[in-house]
Amino acid sequence: MILDFLRKPIQLKHFLIFILLSPIIIVILSVIVSVLEPSDIPSLKEKPYECGSFGDQKMRIDRRYLFFARVEYQDVSYWEKGYRELHNTKDCNDQIGNATFLVKWPEMHPSEGFRLSSNQHSDIAFTLTQRSIWKDEWGDDKTFFDYTPSLKFYLSERMGARKDMSISEINSEKKFNSSLSLYEIDLGEQDNISKRIYWKEENGKGISVVIACDSYPDGATACELNSHVPNYGFNTSSLEIDFHSELLPHWKQLQRDSLKLIDSFNVRGI
Repeated sequence: MILDFLRKPIQLKHFLIFILLSPIIIVILSVIVSVLEPSDIPSLKEKPYECGSFGDQKMRIDRRYLFFARVEYQDVSYWEKGYRELHNTKDCNDQIGNATFLVKWPEMHPSEGFRLSSNQHSDIAFTLTQRSIWKDEWGDDKTFFDYTPSLKFYLSERMGARKDMSISEINSEKKFNSSLSLYEIDLGEQDNISKRIYWKEENGKGISVVIACDSYPDGATACELNSHVPNYGFNTSSLEIDFHSELLPHWKQLQRDSLKLIDSFNVRGI
């Protein structure tokens, strides 16, 4: 919003508004930088790994792969002052809330990860997030998580659909993409951004994968894949993968390779 404002010819009233808001903007930016800037974290040489658990799965993760070179633990509030001191007290027995990995696919080497403006289409980012609870409404089978609510969210008016779509409307409009083995709905354009939603249906269970893709006027693309990971976390975990749409034909392999990398950091006997 600020960048859009600065790109336009500056009128006197806008200039005065900007001057009045400048102290507020500076304070906000200072707070964000103080919270997010990892200036006092140990170097990779001093601390090459982050250690923690997803349920009973103990992990020792190479920090070169991690966003900000760290995991986030469940009982640490990373938006509060002093979180670093609390973070540094954690060890392999503490539960990880989430870990974001930045890699180059298919090599699965450390990289800068997915960036919308980048032309490095092989760079992806994926996050493993441990669910803190398993709700009764999700049923007794923790090996499957139904993403139907997520699909309905992506196919809602606020996400670019003409209106909030019901299940019957989704079923009548969906098309099967045989090359991807996914159902899809094209939402067309909203604010010059083209949107397509893809998903995988499991007979008698529900939806196991949802992928939302956006295409921008400048040629940039972004896809977000969401799926279930039952064997990490006491109440299971979710996997989110961010990638450019050029990799969409490889969505299954992106899933497999992401989980394979996660498994490679799983250790026993600690």
